Amino acid sequence: MSETYCGKSCESCSWKYKLNCPGCQKGPGRPIDGDCDIARCCRNKSHNTCATCSDSSYCAKWRGRADEPKYRMERIEQEKEDDAYLHKMSPMLAKWLWIIFCLSIIAVIAGLPTSNAIKERVPNLYIDGTVINTVTKIVISLILIKLTSVSGNFVKAGVYMIISSILGLINIFIPDGEWTFELLSLLLTIPNLIMTLLSDYNLYTGYSNITVNADKTLAVKWDELWTWTKRACIMTIVATLLMVLGPLLGLILLLIAMIAMFIIGIVRLVYQYQSAMIFRSVCNENVK
Repeated sequence: MSETYCGKSCESCSWKYKLNCPGCQKGPGRPIDGDCDIARCCRNKSHNTCATCSDSSYCAKWRGRADEPKYRMERIEQEKEDDAYLHKMSPMLAKWLWIIFCLSIIAVIAGLPTSNAIKERVPNLYIDGTVINTVTKIVISLILIKLTSVSGNFVKAGVYMIISSILGLINIFIPDGEWTFELLSLLLTIPNLIMTLLSDYNLYTGYSNITVNADKTLAVKWDELWTWTKRACIMTIVATLLMVLGPLLGLILLLIAMIAMFIIGIVRLVYQYQSAMIFRSVCNENVK
């Protein structure tokens, strides 16, 4: 078997010593964790080298094989910069992400008595829960805006969350009964839902961006959480429309959507806890 997949000579490679490369087969081209796209492409197509591949004559990867070590050096330098930035920002992130996690728990608990059933039977508890929930979310929003140097998505999430919280607070003081008030409540609910979705998207994206260098698996989970949130929202909209056509089917679908949103809320808290703990661990490494 050739010493390299692409046909280059390891001995004549000017990057060998700069990258401290042990050679293609033992280094970037190794099967399990090698980072060479050309080697990975060869293995995926069951070739030992590019020479036996019918696509090699016009393959962009093979034509750019001379620059692959340069790109690898750039990736290594970028990883070093990302690691240094991670350690630099970890004290601030460990502090504020933990506070956001604790405040999020308070917001969830305060949001429990904000259903219509509670509003009708214990209106004071409904108002108190809504006010505490709103104030807590505004505090979270201000913290997110404070983290502007970490991720621009956090700033957007904070702004959208403040707008959503204010709209929700206004909505609780609208009287029930008359159709004009019901219409006004609906007109406030729609933009409130839109602001909430925009806030969630930017919040999840912000968490994904800051955790990707510390824990890529968790970063992917944040992205997947947004996907599930979208699906649950679509399910809720469809269920609402079906309530007009088929009340029973719509009610069942709405119940499923509500369970899904509840689970998403719990998972979100878990991910927030894990994110905060990651940066706490990095801080402990810095101390050592």
